[in-house]
Amino acid sequence: MTGKMFSVVTPILPFCIIVFVLLFSVCFYNYKYYANLNKIAKIFL
Repeated sequence: MTGKMFSVVTPILPFCIIVFVLLFSVCFYNYKYYANLNKIAKIFL
């Protein structure tokens, strides 16, 4: 049972890690972009 589960999880694991990293980088980029947007808005307002 454990071996079967492991053989099923192993191919999915790198994909999950890639998705997690992509989501994290997108969130981080959006946060930086939003912070820059706030700075620009403060300059103009």
